[in-house]
Amino acid sequence: MKKKFYGALLLGSVLLAGGMVSCSDYDDDINSLTQRVDAIEKSVADLKAAIENGKTIKSVTSIENGFEIEFSDGQKYAIKNGENGANGDTWTIGSDGYWYKNGNKTEWKAVGTDGAEGSEGPAGPAGENGQYYVPNAETGCFDIYKDGKK
Repeated sequence: MKKKFYGALLLGSVLLAGGMVSCSDYDDDINSLTQRVDAIEKSVADLKAAIENGKTIKSVTSIENGFEIEFSDGQKYAIKNGENGANGDTWTIGSDGYWYKNGNKTEWKAVGTDGAEGSEGPAGPAGENGQYYVPNAETGCFDIYKDGKK
């Protein structure tokens, strides 16, 4: 019984260590986020304790990148805005029919070739509901068409 327990414990440790190695690329990001969350939690806990101890809010003042709360005993807490994140990716369809990510051509085709209209061959039977999507090269989105009209 002890051998099975220790074997399972050893296997679990090896798997856990392997999982930790694969996440090592993100350790700095995770640590940074953890520190920021810890700082916010501390500020919120301090504010909660101050309110529970009978302090009242005397004023709220705008400061650069946030605001400041002043309590009745003169103690002040600054609450600052976070930083802007990176812009998202822009996907478009090029005139050559391929997907473009941030202006760079990818290997993925966005526009297919037309099949034989109404045939039962390799293209399959004609659609029945009349609604279909057409890529719009200007907007990079799909337009919905029904009965040949946008």
